[in-house]
Parts: sequence; C-alpha cells; structure tokens
Amino acid sequence: LTTHMTPTDTIVLNPALTLEHLEAASYTEGLLKLDAAAFANAGYPVWVWERFEQIYQHELSHAELLSTALGSDATQACNYSLQAIFSSSLPLPFTDPKSFIALSMALEGTGTSACTGAAQLILNKGALTTAASICAAEARHDGRASSAAPKGAARNGPYDMALSVKLDAGQSRALALSVSPRSHV
Repeated sequence: LTTHMTPTDTIVLNPALTLEHLEAASYTEGLLKLDAAAFANAGYPVWVWERFEQIYQHELSHAELLSTALGSDATQACNYSLQAIFSSSLPLPFTDPKSFIALSMALEGTGTSACTGAAQLILNKGALTTAASICAAEARHDGRASSAAPKGAARNGPYDMALSVKLDAGQSRALALSVSPRSHV
C-alpha cells in the first residue's frame, strides 16, 4: 500500500485469499504426488501425512470463507506454476516428503506472518474475527509442519520464536502480487 492509499477490507483480504489459493494448490499437487506410503517410506509416521491432508482441507475452507466474505471482489484461484514460483528457494517439483514439508513450512509461516501484520487494517469486525480464526489455524499448521519436518534438527530456528513475525501490508501485497494473475489483489 502506498501512503496515500486507504486500505479497505477488500485490499487487505484479497492477498490473504491469494495465499490461501496458493496453499491449496500446493497441497493438492503435493498430496497427489506423495501419498501416505511415500511418507512412510521416508521414515515418517502415518499421522504426518494425515496432518497434511487435514491442513489441505483447512486451506480449502479458508479460501471459501474469504471468497464468501469478499463476494464479487474475491480474487479467483488460477493454475499456479509452483515450479516457477518457488524454484529459486525450494526444491521442486515435490520429489520427496522432505521437500514437500519444507514448502509447507514456508507457506504456513508466511500465512501466519501476513495475517498477523494485516489484522490491524481490517475494518469490519466480522471479517476481523474470521481472519483471526484463520490466522490461529495457520499458526497451528505452521507448528504441525515444523514439528514433523526436522527429525532431530537443531533448535533455535524460526519456528521456536515466542511471537510470529508480522508482514506489513506492502510486504503481504507484494507477496500476493508475485503469484497472482490479477492486478487488483
């Protein structure tokens, strides 16, 4: 947001919706390529795959809730090129559960930080309550992904902080615009 632009709930919530669409697309692709057996073969207990299946269902619900709240102003999902979006920072395509979990950790951490930063800009109290509920779920997703991943990794990483980092409106918007085909996100 520029300093002369007044944030509206549409401006604030559409980047969140774009991220929910991206998360859902990532889980769709990842869980289609990597079934419970792939996780078991990589040494993960069955509950790890089941958690990601549950997170996927939650992301679909979040997208539906935000789409309903935004009505005709809602950003629509598109066919995301996950390889193009993430190739510089994460190993794709998903070749194993470890790379899938790494992407999940990045997405869920971003979602939690973006929501934390955007909450102060939401004007409608009903929308704020919905966003806060989604943010709490994103934080749980982040915790679930990070608890499944390290298999004994060292502590004191970004997932051990007492408070979530917040992204400001400009950072959240820039992230959403980087993956959105629509210019009014």
